[in-house]
Amino acid sequence: MSGDFGGLDGADLRCRNLAKQAGIAAWPTFRAWLSDADEGPLDRFTLIPAMPYVLPTGERIADSLGDLVLNGPRDGIRSDELGKPLPPSLVWTNTSVAAAPFSALDHCQTWDSASPELLARVGRSHLPKLPLDKWQAWHDERQWTSLMYRACSESARLYCFEN
Repeated sequence: MSGDFGGLDGADLRCRNLAKQAGIAAWPTFRAWLSDADEGPLDRFTLIPAMPYVLPTGERIADSLGDLVLNGPRDGIRSDELGKPLPPSLVWTNTSVAAAPFSALDHCQTWDSASPELLARVGRSHLPKLPLDKWQAWHDERQWTSLMYRACSESARLYCFEN
């Protein structure tokens, strides 16, 4: 999907709809891991210390929002909302390694444009464990949330988390 979600609210709605279609009971609480110029996940998510982040497969990726920000999603986000395996994928974020907005300008015009002239920051969902040096760089540099820029007209995924 392009970077045109109808803003942060539109991206959150997309996450809620995907969770609802997947039969996830907590679907009304889902939000996109996405930042515009002013708000990032730390502004948009509620910090609940004991709430783990778990994939539909049952794999725990973080013990809490704080753990997700500090350490990333362990081995990455390797499945979709239905629990089906995903290939390593680029994911729209504009989110820094500190879960704050990465750029005040490059966010697909507040996530409301698929213009090829506009850019936004993307992360990479995961990498294979081998070669270890590439996986280690992905982990240590928090490339899951901040890797490179991509044209807003191009396709990337969206991270959706229960809030």
